Amino acid sequence: MFECLHREFHGWLVAIIVACIITPLAAEKPTTKLFDGTTLKGWRGDASCWSVRNGAIVGSTKPNGRQANTFLIADGDYHDFVLRVKFKLINGASGVQFRSRPLGDPAEFHVTGYQADIGGGDTGTFYEEKGRSTLAAADAEVVRKHYKPGEWNQYEISAIGDDVVVKVNGHVTARYTETEPASKIPRAGFVALQLQAGVGMEIAFKDISIRPVDPTTAESTDSKNEN
Repeated sequence: MFECLHREFHGWLVAIIVACIITPLAAEKPTTKLFDGTTLKGWRGDASCWSVRNGAIVGSTKPNGRQANTFLIADGDYHDFVLRVKFKLINGASGVQFRSRPLGDPAEFHVTGYQADIGGGDTGTFYEEKGRSTLAAADAEVVRKHYKPGEWNQYEISAIGDDVVVKVNGHVTARYTETEPASKIPRAGFVALQLQAGVGMEIAFKDISIRPVDPTTAESTDSKNEN
């Protein structure tokens, strides 16, 4: 009898331990790859400007440049998330849009919304395209120490509720808390990649992924990791 009780108790204990291990993993939302590494499936933009080369999305306005910014727009709208993307700027300036929306003629691929800036001395800056411009300037010292011009770098962008944190290569460059209501500044929108107007420029992007986050259970946007 005692042996049976011991076995039954052991079975319950194992079940409890397994449940404790599995439940947090099951509750965590999966990461979605926005770029498959070989095609532009799931993206829309001016086909004369965007291509896939050597496992990366390449945006180019060479040789003549453009009169207006243009964007490659990913399918889907995202609310609260951690977005990761690697980029290598060849020349010119660019940015990674998020929580963004279309602007004007859809065939021209213009957008408005939040942006993590790239190049032009503004890498790491949090900006609003066709809106309020710079919302949080990058920490120049952090950028100087950790950004690698002409090489692959990684952006990590956390947008959870009203709070946005921008990181370059794992180090916080800008933080911002939105004070405008969601009716004026949406807390959801699409992801997009920018080519800026002006002289011919080129940039490459790869390893683009997004992980949705439940804002009710999310920790503070990485206050622990830092400069």
